[in-house]
Amino acid sequence: MGYLDEDLYRKVRPLLPFPCADVVVVVRRVEVLLTKRAIEPIKGYWHLPGGRIDFGEDPVDAAYRQLEEETGITKEQAGKLQELRTANYVFPRRHDISITYLASLTFKPAVKLNFEASDYTWAPFQNLPSPI
Repeated sequence: MGYLDEDLYRKVRPLLPFPCADVVVVVRRVEVLLTKRAIEPIKGYWHLPGGRIDFGEDPVDAAYRQLEEETGITKEQAGKLQELRTANYVFPRRHDISITYLASLTFKPAVKLNFEASDYTWAPFQNLPSPI
C-alpha cells in the first residue's frame, strides 16, 4: 500500500479522525491529575494528560508515552493501566477518538510539565476546576 502525495494528504487529513490515548491518573481514589492546556486546541482548559497515537503505535504504549511527555510520570510510576472507555469527540474543525486509561496510584509522583501545559492540579473529584 502506498502513501498519499503530501498535498493531497493535507487536503484530506482534516476530514479524518485522530486516534488519541488519554490517562486518568487517580491518587487514593480521591484526586485526579489535570493539566491546563498552554496551546491550542482548548488552550486554557483543564484536561487529562494524553494525545495522539502515532502511526503504528500500540494505544497503551501511546498512553504511557503521552503521560511521561506531558507530566514526567513514568510507566513504572503509573503501573499497569486499565482501559476505561473509548469516546468520540467532534469539535468544529476536528474529530478525536480517545481511548481512556486509568492509572490508580497510592502516592503523588512529582509532575514535570512540558510546553503543552501551563499548570497542573491534583483535583478532588467533588471540586474539579473550570473550565474542563
